[in-house]
Amino acid sequence: MNIGDNFTISLESNPGSSGYDWWVDFDSLYIQLEEKNFKVDEKDKLIGQPGMKYFTFAAKKLGSTYISMLLVRPWKNSTVADLKIYPVNIVQSHQSDSD
Repeated sequence: MNIGDNFTISLESNPGSSGYDWWVDFDSLYIQLEEKNFKVDEKDKLIGQPGMKYFTFAAKKLGSTYISMLLVRPWKNSTVADLKIYPVNIVQSHQSDSD
């Protein structure tokens, strides 16, 4: 990742019927959460239908960090159904010598 680049993590989700939702933890010195949203297939849109949860981040500072994603039931802190860890390496973008 270059400083200033955005990147998106997408995860299958079904918060409407399962009660589980993705929670994110990251070091805000290195990355910033720009946007998060949930989308379902519009042609078969039903109540409680599974879909995709999208988290868009911006790289802010040089270095290495990680993003932890927990699939949890918010009202039961001890119920973790899944854990995903994404390493993030942020570098300085290289400018062309012809600039």
